[in-house]
Amino acid sequence: MAIALRILPWLEPPLRSACARLIDAAPRGALGAIDLRSTLVVLPGSRAARRLLELLVDAAAERGVRLVPPRFATPGTLALELCGEVSLRGAATRLEAQLAWLLALRGANPRALRDAFGARIAEHRTDLAGSAGWALAQELEQLGAELGWGLIERDAVLRAVADEPVADAWRAWFEIEQSATELLARAGLRFEADALREHLDREVSPHASLERVIAIAIAEWSPLARRALERSPVAVELWIHARESDRAHFDACGAPHAEPWATRALPLPEERLWIADQPADQAAAVVGVLREAAPGAALDEVAFGVLDPALAPFLVHELAGHELEARDAAGLLVERSAPHTLLSCLGTWRETRSFAALARLARHPHAARALGVEGERAEEVARLSIALDRHWRAHLQTACGVHGWIDGADERETRASQSLARATEALDQRLAVLGDERRALPQWCGALRELLLALYGADEEHEHETRIALERLAAGLAELADLPAGLAPEASGSEALAAWLAGVARTAAIPPPPRERALDLLGVLELHLEDAPVLVLAGGNEGRFPTSRYADRWLPDALRRRLGLADARQRAARDTYLLDAMLAPRRAWRIVCGRRSVEDDALLPSRLLLRAPAEELGARIVRTLERTPYARPPGIGARGARAGGSNLTIPRPKPLDEAQRKHLQTLPVSAFRAYLACPYRFYLRYALGLEPLDDRLAELDPRLFGNLAHEVLQAFGDSEVRTSRDEERVRTWLHASLEQRARVHFGPQPLIAVTVQLDMLRKRLDSFARWQVEWAEAGWRIVAVEREARSTLETSAGPIAIRGRIDRLDARGDELCVLDYKTGERTLGVEAAHRERDGDQKRWVDLQLPLYHRFAREQLASEGLRGPVQLGFLRLPRKLAETGVDLATWTEVELAEAEAEAVRIAEAIRAERFWPPNPDFPLANDDFAALCQRRNVLLPFDDESEVEGETEDA
Repeated sequence: MAIALRILPWLEPPLRSACARLIDAAPRGALGAIDLRSTLVVLPGSRAARRLLELLVDAAAERGVRLVPPRFATPGTLALELCGEVSLRGAATRLEAQLAWLLALRGANPRALRDAFGARIAEHRTDLAGSAGWALAQELEQLGAELGWGLIERDAVLRAVADEPVADAWRAWFEIEQSATELLARAGLRFEADALREHLDREVSPHASLERVIAIAIAEWSPLARRALERSPVAVELWIHARESDRAHFDACGAPHAEPWATRALPLPEERLWIADQPADQAAAVVGVLREAAPGAALDEVAFGVLDPALAPFLVHELAGHELEARDAAGLLVERSAPHTLLSCLGTWRETRSFAALARLARHPHAARALGVEGERAEEVARLSIALDRHWRAHLQTACGVHGWIDGADERETRASQSLARATEALDQRLAVLGDERRALPQWCGALRELLLALYGADEEHEHETRIALERLAAGLAELADLPAGLAPEASGSEALAAWLAGVARTAAIPPPPRERALDLLGVLELHLEDAPVLVLAGGNEGRFPTSRYADRWLPDALRRRLGLADARQRAARDTYLLDAMLAPRRAWRIVCGRRSVEDDALLPSRLLLRAPAEELGARIVRTLERTPYARPPGIGARGARAGGSNLTIPRPKPLDEAQRKHLQTLPVSAFRAYLACPYRFYLRYALGLEPLDDRLAELDPRLFGNLAHEVLQAFGDSEVRTSRDEERVRTWLHASLEQRARVHFGPQPLIAVTVQLDMLRKRLDSFARWQVEWAEAGWRIVAVEREARSTLETSAGPIAIRGRIDRLDARGDELCVLDYKTGERTLGVEAAHRERDGDQKRWVDLQLPLYHRFAREQLASEGLRGPVQLGFLRLPRKLAETGVDLATWTEVELAEAEAEAVRIAEAIRAERFWPPNPDFPLANDDFAALCQRRNVLLPFDDESEVEGETEDA
């Protein structure tokens, strides 16, 4: 059947134009009814179908007649709609297809496995029985589906790769695919794409009620969908949203040609491009865009596009702060729903019993269900999560269970160990239904149902997303129970759980709950057919728009191009056309792009934004890359927003209770640095006792690295080797001490990253050994290490005790030298670490060494150690050549000024002056950024900072 192309007006919203055209051409039924029952309308997605139906209903109501609506399809369902259910008879479900691939992998000969996936899989094929096998089967099923929907034949692929190194891998892949196809055939099944293609290759009989197919603004078709159009038994019209002058720039199915569109420059006025830094800044910029571009606009007059899905949570949070409710229209992936992730956590724990699996489970919002605790006992879950995070931060431990826990010396570690034992026992009881015997997959359905009911109950009421996820899981169990015998391998309980979750994971996303007057955050494919007059696009960065595929082992871009599949150039052409088509009908639009990602990686602006005239390009590049602060806009909601774009305010300090006052009557030396940096953050840490718990560590952070170095150097200062002038002896002793302490902290099998860092520390200790011998030859001897010291500051509000721990005290004759170890990647000098220039003056930012000088004066003199006291850092930095001592040159007057500053701070603390927060506190080191409403994203730790183990607080 011939395909006719029709043009929709370029400067009008395409869905409204299409509605008018459908109404005008529709047959009239009884009493003038608009009868579209014989029309199949193909749209990019279900959202566009709902909106077109709304427009049709409104148009019929205006005419005072009844509407008989059309049928709707998407490019992915078109073949099924044309061919009917008969075309899918014998088509395998996704779970059945994955199981066929899994069985084919397990039965493949070693040579095919080696050629396709490398020697490791061939040598360790037992891995195919667990999660690794499922992951590989899912990957192959997706690849097979892409080839099937792409109408790609085996011979075409082998010809395309004949002269390339991957030829053997592809031949092995097709060998395994043939086995999977035969397994399905024995069960009377075929892959879905094969079933549809075979039906299309036969003569397609039209539905009795179907007379025409109209596809509206479809920018991309799969080859299988194109064949469905070509074989359609009824007339096909493709309505494309385009300029008349661009008609030749679209192919026979209305998709944009790559050549004219991939490099087309778009008119993007500079004032309509907004640049912001971090994701939270980008979300705030969207608010500014609304004020500037759409003042007073109603909610249904604004379309929000999220080109980078990672920005959606930031936008929801920011808009909520301005009393605007937003929701991610893409919905929630089933595999990210609470029930699915809880079951996945349980499966991972049962299979690996790893520390990471238990920590992930303890952080799950439904962890109490898994541990069988409720009511007041639910607090046990929070305590367990905190204990695990603390233990991970201290030990970076991979093993878990009672026998894997590295016991600490303090009572808190003992309680944590007991909590761990109770948790593992509860989990073992919960998972007892998944025995270790092997059964056919359907025979596990009873046990899996029992586990689901134990977690979520039969009659319990659940919130929207949990309820739908449970319905999908129940349907997945039914599918598992109905598996054909030939596709139901024997499996353990853990494997059955993995099969169940894999079968459910790729079902349709859970739609967000319906809410009136909520802003929908839309993806690029939905945006084209939105008819709101104002458009705001967030996330206009390279890799997000146009979308990019990461390196694909099987189908890299060059091969995709040779096979006729969509490649990067075709995707760029599609997205260029979509952007052009989205902007053309709208009176107002803005694009927001960022400089940093959620992971704090640098971002580039989209190439589409850089297709500017040569005279404008340089300035645009500079503007998009130059980091500048973004000023938050005032509120736009009913009552506006509070500072920071959130309805949450920074909690003000409350008057201290008696226990807190008593606690602050003795201050560690580090507290003065904290107060000078920010009085409010001092209050949070020292008055309220708040501390950060970061489970993201995958290596030793500067604090852990410094503490380990301090332990080794303390032990050295207490050993008989401390007086040695034999560098080799000192070095050997330090290596042995480091090895012993590393085993205590990190167990016999530390993380690979930790092993590398231990080797780095070993090299620093080698440099220390060389320096130590030279220092000893110069006449210096170690008097004390980790020397605890106390003093009292007299203030107008009463005395405050201060305490510290001096890393090392050396003497040479009557001379004394107070040394503080510094192991940061880039250690500041003594002066730079303690004072900063403030105009013509210098101000103290740390009082550590001046207060150590006070300790030395007061306490050491009483022990007969008199004479001048020097102060300095003993630096062990990454650059080994910089190992050595950096001594302070402060005068007595300057030291007296430092002590006066300490008294001033002590008086402020006694007066409870903890407000306001310092707005310029370094963000990378801000443990309380969220409480201070600065960011709602965690940034990685700045390993160039001076933060180390604060041993004086111990």
